[in-house]
Formats: sequence, C-alpha cells, structure tokens
Amino acid sequence: MITALVPVDLARRPVNLLRRVARLLNRAQAQGLQVVIGHNNRGGLCDRILKRLCAHHGASLISGAFYGGEVNTARLRNEAIEHVKTPLTLLLDADVYIDRDVLASVGASVLANERPFQVLPCLYLSRRGSADLVRRRVLPESLLNDYLRFRRAPFLHMAIPSSVTVFRTEDYRRAGGFDSSFSGHGYEDLDFLIRLGWLHDAIPRSKEMLIDAPVRAPLLASGFRGQLARLALPSLLRGQVAFHLWHSTRRDIYYEARTRNASRFRQKLADQLPPAAASASAPAPSFDLSLIGAWSDMCRRNNIDVNRYSVLFDNRPGHADRLDTPMRRLKFLLGSY
Repeated sequence: MITALVPVDLARRPVNLLRRVARLLNRAQAQGLQVVIGHNNRGGLCDRILKRLCAHHGASLISGAFYGGEVNTARLRNEAIEHVKTPLTLLLDADVYIDRDVLASVGASVLANERPFQVLPCLYLSRRGSADLVRRRVLPESLLNDYLRFRRAPFLHMAIPSSVTVFRTEDYRRAGGFDSSFSGHGYEDLDFLIRLGWLHDAIPRSKEMLIDAPVRAPLLASGFRGQLARLALPSLLRGQVAFHLWHSTRRDIYYEARTRNASRFRQKLADQLPPAAASASAPAPSFDLSLIGAWSDMCRRNNIDVNRYSVLFDNRPGHADRLDTPMRRLKFLLGSY
C-alpha cells in the first residue's frame, strides 16, 4: 500500500548514516513497509556496504553516480520515485521513526479520500529520547504524552510542518516532483509540499506566503510555514506523529547552503503567486491567528481540551532548562546556563 522514499548520499558522516539506514531497514522489514532508496553512488566502501544492506533487507536500491559535489536530496527522490509501484508514497529520511499503526491509519485515510495527502508533525528527540525509543524502553504514544506534559529531557522541539508526508504516488508527477536545483540542506521539501498543496487547493496563493520566519512554537508559525502547519493539525489531533532520532549535526557546507536555498525558494515562490501578491511587500512576520483559531476550533469540534496542548505555544530553545548532559549540569551549577 505504501512505499517509503528515502534519499541516501554517503558523502557526509557515512558510518553514522549507514547505522541509521540499517535501523530504518530493520524497522521497515518488521512493519512490512516497502522501501525504495535513491542512492548517489560515490564508489566508496560504505556505498558497497549499503548495497549489501539493501539486498539483505529486501529494499530496492536505485543507485548511480547521479551528481558530484553537494548532496542533492531532491535529485535522489526523483530518481527513486520512478520505481515506486504502490498507490501511496511516504517521504521519509533515514533518521525518522514512524509507528506501524500510525502509518497504517494515515495510509487508510488518504486512500479513503478523507484528505488528498497527509503531513505528519515530527517530534525531534534528544539523544536520551532517541535511545529510549530505539531500545523500546518507551512507547511512541508515551513519548508524545510526555511532550504534552512539558517533559524536557527526551525532546528538542516539535516540527509542524515536517517533510514526513503520505500522498498518492500519481500526485508526485502532477505536482512537478522535487526541484533538483536545490542542493545542500533545506527548502526542497517545503517547495514540493507547497506545490502539492496548491495542486489540491489546500493552501492559498497570497502575499503572506512570502513570509519566511521560523519559530520554535508550532502554533505560532506564520507565512507559508503557518499554512503548511494547518495541513498537519488533523494528524496532531489524532496523535499521528513521526519522531526524528538524534544525531550530531556538525556545521559544514551542507548546512551553509540553506541561506542560498532560502533565497531561491523565495524567488520561485514569488514567481508562482498572482502578480498582485508577488509584487506586494511581504507582511511583517506575526503570529498567525488563523492557525491558532483553526486549532482551537478543531479541538472544540472533537471535544478535546485545548489546554492539553499548551506546550505547542512554548517558544523556548530546545535545550533550555534541560540538564541531560554533564556539561549542561556543570554550567547550571556554575550559574552560566
């Protein structure tokens, strides 16, 4: 029913990424989830190990020397999608965990036309939270409940929206696929989600879409992030959440590309808006009250106490008041944290 589309380029931290891929393939095999990996083969030892991993777990590996230089996630997804044969596709990364029952429920709702596609919120876990989940010391639903109760140690932040999305495979081409001119980190997924949303008239073509103002509090998002966040609210209400497993994020050229990609994204977005909206100055970033109102209305219709989700307004950095490492505990004792 569902095939996971996973990009893999072992140019950066290859051993770390291989471990994540191995865990993902183990989970997918246990869940009966089909996986197609788009792989940029750079001819190294780790690339050969990846081929063996995929053969062992029955995953499809679409491998080739597709490009040189920076990692190009968009190109890898485009190569892999050509080999998806199921009616539904899941955009997934090697460091994302999704519970089997959640995935089955999401897929069923899309096939039943409850929604044309479904964006999942993604809860970013700390090193401790990731270890607890991977080692089965905690259930996914327990983690979500702990987050809603303001527990800090297992979590970094909640991403709404995230790139974790289930949609009809045929819509990939109808939306134009991924734009491979985005390379390095960032924005290729947002670009695709917006075009997927426009395909189904799920988000507006207004000047507010030009606002690019990331925030940590999910319900305080504005601009295009606020519009995409609305698409993830039904999943959040049902507890259908993905989990991002912790890994180190050393600063390198991959992340430096984000500024360049942001500029390209904004220009591309402006080119696709109606002339009046594209030529207008983007409004100053502010809280999107319509997002807050949509969430409040959704909770009321489903007889759910909105106060249960107060953490969604928490705009603190993910590490604030977490004492889960020796260095943070030392800084706290010294009064510098």
